[in-house]
Amino acid sequence: MREPEEDKINEEPPDYELWLNKPCWDVNEICCLAKGFDPDHVFGELVVDLDSGEIKPAPKNYRAIVIVAEVNELIRRAIESGELKPAVSGGNCFKPLTAITYLNQKGVVLPSELLTVLPEAVAAEKKGVPPDSKNEEKRDSELDNENLLETNKQSKPWLIRNPDDPKPLQRWYIPARYFARLSIEEDPTLLRKRNLLAIKVAKLLKSAGIYKRGGKLPLDSVTVKKAFTNVKFG
Repeated sequence: MREPEEDKINEEPPDYELWLNKPCWDVNEICCLAKGFDPDHVFGELVVDLDSGEIKPAPKNYRAIVIVAEVNELIRRAIESGELKPAVSGGNCFKPLTAITYLNQKGVVLPSELLTVLPEAVAAEKKGVPPDSKNEEKRDSELDNENLLETNKQSKPWLIRNPDDPKPLQRWYIPARYFARLSIEEDPTLLRKRNLLAIKVAKLLKSAGIYKRGGKLPLDSVTVKKAFTNVKFG
């Protein structure tokens, strides 16, 4: 049976580097990005809701909307209670790291693609905060971001990029290199056996839930070897 077209709209994860560079996210964007969907593929043009009279984006991917509904409810309750505050008082737009930190604190499992690029976003925001700033809100935000990174390091250390490595061409290069180093520590002979190393890393990536773009097919050892190019393991 052929799948509905809307279920095939969002095969690839969003470009989180692009989204993290945006000044703020609205509620729909937060919910979609937290569940691995590109908001531009989930919602379409603005239309008038005939029941409420409100102007809302028309849905394009109904399956995604059902999946993000739980996060949507969590965010809306947080706004009503004052736990989550907009970037501008009275607005409906939120700083990306503020939203991510809140969801992380509430136990929402965030996509690995988002967590992979998160450290760079945190570092970029810290550069924009003067070291002698007396703004309590900024300092609290910095602390929340550092706690978020620390949580990720403890729960999924393979998502933290090694600063000595060359820039990854693909996001999965970071965990691949992490698992390669881990495997070499356990068996130093793998340093000279790149094919066997790649096979082992491919299995570890699959066990960690890291797949090719689209999140369905596992990475094969030939592809995994590309992540090792110009990387010093020993």
